Amino acid sequence: MAVLAGLPKAPSRNNPVTNPARALKRRNYVLYRMYTLPHIDRETYQSTIKQPVNARKSLLVTEVDAPHIAEMVRSSLISEFGESAYTDGYRVYTSIDSIHQAVANRALRHGLLAYDRRHGYRGPTNTLDTARLDDSSYVATALASANAPAPLIPAVVLDVTPDAVSLALAGSKKIVLGPSSWRWTKKTIDAVVNPGDLIYVTHSLKTGYYWRKHQKSTVHWSPSILTMEPYSR
Repeated sequence: MAVLAGLPKAPSRNNPVTNPARALKRRNYVLYRMYTLPHIDRETYQSTIKQPVNARKSLLVTEVDAPHIAEMVRSSLISEFGESAYTDGYRVYTSIDSIHQAVANRALRHGLLAYDRRHGYRGPTNTLDTARLDDSSYVATALASANAPAPLIPAVVLDVTPDAVSLALAGSKKIVLGPSSWRWTKKTIDAVVNPGDLIYVTHSLKTGYYWRKHQKSTVHWSPSILTMEPYSR
């Protein structure tokens, strides 16, 4: 609590995760003030200042990537219990198997990408203003807003030469791809992409970065998958 009380004056500088030493100093000052006012006794003060600041990032891990099912559950609860479903602490159990769901997601994703590859390259997903490619915040915003399902990584074309294409990735990272990345197009690179184009790459430890053909579809679809349990009776 004393750590939290020390944050308002300088939240960034006293952040216990990024600056634990400064946060500890600020916390001890808050405790000292609480002792001298007095809001706590001497014994509490002395025992508390000996405690370390052990704040850490709390990352919410999604165990199952099934947003549509989660929304179905949420809608069902709201229909049955109203807004109190958010605050009454209900526990919901479904028949979803996380392993099977992950396999289904992967199969569906690979199937859609394979379909996309079979129907030829139709151009970039988006094209940025080439006059603003030196503006890192402009490029970063475009990359952040790109809808890229895993394993696709959005990239902006910065420069094109006969033997290489320079790309910008999120986090101000820049990479260069060689001819093997666009050989599948059976065209010269300048006939396929231009500076400012938003394309997608993938990455693996074996092959490094590789350009994946993926573009905005002219057909609007809602993919679905049918699974069967062959051992059911």
